[in-house]
Amino acid sequence: MTEWSAAYTREDGSGVWVRTDRPAGHDYSDGEEAERYILECVEAAGDLSPGSDELVRCIRDWPSEYHFSASRSTLLLPFDFEGLTVLEVGCGCGALTRALAENAAHVVALEGSPVRARITAARCRGQANVDVLCDDFRTFESSRRFDAVLFIGVLEYAPLYFPDADPVVAALRKASARLCPGGAIVVAIENQLGLKYFAGCTEDHSGELFFGVEDRYGEARGPVTFGRCELDATLSRAGLPYTRFYYPFPDYKLPKMIVTEAGAADPDLHAGRLAAGFRSRDYRWEHPRLFAEEATWDVIDRNGLTAALSNSFLVVAGKGDDVRLGAHDEWLAAIVTADRARAFRTLTEFVRPDGQLVVRKRLLHPESRPLADAPVRLSLPSEERFHDGRPLGWHVRRVLRSATAQVDDLVECLLPWLRFLEGQRLPDGGAPDAAGRGPASLPGALLDAVPWNLMMTDDPQGAPTPFDLEWGYVPALRLDHVLFRGLFAQLAEARGELRLFAGDTVGEAIAALMRALDVPVDDERTSEIVEREAEIQSVVFGLDIDAVRRRLQATLAETALGDGGLGITLDQKNRQIDGLRSAIADLQGSLAVAEADRDRLTENLRRVEGSLSWRVTAPLRSAKGFAGRRRDSD
Repeated sequence: MTEWSAAYTREDGSGVWVRTDRPAGHDYSDGEEAERYILECVEAAGDLSPGSDELVRCIRDWPSEYHFSASRSTLLLPFDFEGLTVLEVGCGCGALTRALAENAAHVVALEGSPVRARITAARCRGQANVDVLCDDFRTFESSRRFDAVLFIGVLEYAPLYFPDADPVVAALRKASARLCPGGAIVVAIENQLGLKYFAGCTEDHSGELFFGVEDRYGEARGPVTFGRCELDATLSRAGLPYTRFYYPFPDYKLPKMIVTEAGAADPDLHAGRLAAGFRSRDYRWEHPRLFAEEATWDVIDRNGLTAALSNSFLVVAGKGDDVRLGAHDEWLAAIVTADRARAFRTLTEFVRPDGQLVVRKRLLHPESRPLADAPVRLSLPSEERFHDGRPLGWHVRRVLRSATAQVDDLVECLLPWLRFLEGQRLPDGGAPDAAGRGPASLPGALLDAVPWNLMMTDDPQGAPTPFDLEWGYVPALRLDHVLFRGLFAQLAEARGELRLFAGDTVGEAIAALMRALDVPVDDERTSEIVEREAEIQSVVFGLDIDAVRRRLQATLAETALGDGGLGITLDQKNRQIDGLRSAIADLQGSLAVAEADRDRLTENLRRVEGSLSWRVTAPLRSAKGFAGRRRDSD
C-alpha cells in the first residue's frame, strides 16, 4: 500500500498513478503526432539520462527539441537537491523529472495530460524514487510535505486553471501549503519585459508582437508573465517574501548560461557582454529582428539593466531565509556547452576564490570518452584569470555593422589577429606544403584562436590576449585554416547584412578578406578546409558528416548582402516594420472574415432550426435515421 493507492489507480504497463474520482483532462499538448513520436523515442532509448545522446539524435522539430535537448537540465545547475523531496507541477514529458530523480531523495511528478504523464513514467523507468501522478494541481491533495515545489514554465498558466481574482497568487499559495519547514518554491518564467520582445520576437504564449510589453494580458483569460519587480511583489503577496533570482540566457527553455544576482551586479564580470553571445529565439517563427540584440547588451550592461531585461527568470522563493534547497552559487555565472556530443560538453564557472575573478572550465561528463581517432582533443580542466576588455570579435562585428566603414577598416581591425597568429608559427612554419601552397604551420592548440577568443585592451594597436583556447587539433594546423574558420564565424553570423560585400557570397567575402590579409586560398584549398571543418564539427556535435558539409557549403553560397537582414539603414528597418505590420493586418483581416462567415452560418442554422417546417419534419427525419440504422445493423 502506498499513499497514492487510496485516491489513485496505477495503470498497468505505464506505472502512472491516475486519479480515480476526478480524472485529469488537460488539453495542453504538443499535438497527438508529436507526442506519439516522443513516446516512441523514449520507449526505444537505452540511455534516458539527462542529455542522452540517443535522445538528442531524435530531435527533428521544436517539440522534440524542447523535450530532448541536453540544455534542458542546465536550468537545475544552481541547485543541490540531494536528500530532498520534490513536487514537480506540470512535469510535461519528464526531461527535468529524470534529472531531478538522479539527485533528489524522492520526486512526485504531477501532470494533467495522460499521454505526457506516460512519457514521463517511461523516461523515469528504473527510478524507484519517482512517482508520476496524472492529476490536476488545482485539485491535488496529499498529506506529504515537500522541500521544493517546482513550477517550470507552468505558473504563467495559472489563469487558465484557477478561477480566483489573482490566480497566480492562488496557485502559489496552494503550493506553499505543501511545503515543509524550510521548503521553497522554484519558478521559471518568461520576463514580460525581455529584450527579445522589444527586438520584435512574438510573445511566447499569444504569438503576437509586443503583446506583453504593451501589457495586453487583460484582453482574455490566458497565460500571463511579469517583469522583475512585479514578479517579486507577486511572490511576496503569496506569502513568500524571501527570493533568490537567477537569470538564464538566452531563456529558461534552453538555457546555456545561468547568472546569479551577484553575477548580474558584478562590475568586472559584465554579465550583459556574456549574454550577447547567446542569441534569443522566437519559438513561433524565425525572422529578422528590429535591432541587433547582441549589439545592445553592452549598453544594457553599462546601465545596470542586464537583470531587468533578461528574457527569463529563475527564482527560488520561501517563507523565510531558512530555505533548505542548497545552491551551488559559489560561482557568479556558469556556462554549459550542452549542444555538443556528451564527451565534449563543458561547464565554465566564473568565480572569485580570493577576490580575483577567475574562469574555471571542466568536462561535464568526464566518464565519457571521445573516439580514439577524433581530430580534436579538449585540454581540460583549466583555470585562468578573467581578462577584462572586449573580444576582437566584438570589434569586428562593430565594423561589419557600421554604415560608413570600408573594407580597409575591416582589414585594419583584423591585423592584430593575423600578427598574433604569425607570431606563433612553428619553426618550419615558413615552408610551403608538398603542393607548394600555404605556408605557416601552427600549434594545434591554436585551432580556436579566432577573434571571439582574443581579448583586446582599449589600445586598438595592442596585442590581443588569447583566452578559452580549450581545443587541440591533432592533424597539422595551418594559418589559412584558422583564418578561414574565424572569418566564417564572423561573416556567417552577419550574413544577409554584409554591406561591405554587396553582390558577393559569404565564401567570396571570406576569400576577398584572406587575399587582403595576404593569405589567399583557392577553390581547392577552400574545399580542403571545409572538409576539415565538417570532420571537426561532425565529431564535436555528434552529427552526420555529410549533413555538416552540406550546411557549411550552403552558408558559403549564401548572399552576403540580402533581403533577409535588418539594419543597414533606418529606412530599411522602417520598411521591415511596415511589412510586419502589414502581414499582421492581413492575418487579422482574414480572421475577421472567417469569424463573420462563422457568425453568418450560425445565424442561418439557428433560423432553420427555429422554423416551423423544421419542427414539423422532425418525426420524418427521426424515422429515416432509425430506418438507416436498421439497414446498417441488418
